[in-house]
Amino acid sequence: PAYRSFVSELCRRIAERSPKAVFLGGEPMWRYAPGLLFTISLAIAVLFLGVEAVRSANWGLLAIVAFIGGYVAWQMGLWIVKNRPAPFDPRAIRSDLLPPDNSR
Repeated sequence: PAYRSFVSELCRRIAERSPKAVFLGGEPMWRYAPGLLFTISLAIAVLFLGVEAVRSANWGLLAIVAFIGGYVAWQMGLWIVKNRPAPFDPRAIRSDLLPPDNSR
C-alpha cells in the first residue's frame, strides 16, 4: 500500500509540475508489436503441430505440444495482456499499472 501511494503521488506531482509530460503504461510499441506477432506465430505453430499429431495418432508428440505449447502460450499471453501500450491519466492510474494491494 505504501508503494502504491508513493507511485500515485509521484505521478500526480510530475503531471502537476510538467503539464506536457506523457504517461505511458506497458511496453513501447516497438517492443510490444514484435512480441505480439511472435505470440500469434507461436500459437499458429502449436495449433498446426497439435493437428498433425492428432492426424498421425502421435500421442506423445501431442502431449509434449500441449504441455510446452500451453505453458509458453500462457506466459506469453500474460505478457501481452499486462504490457499493452496505452497512455494513462496520472491523477487516476489504472489498477493494472500498480502493484497489487495486499493490505486486505
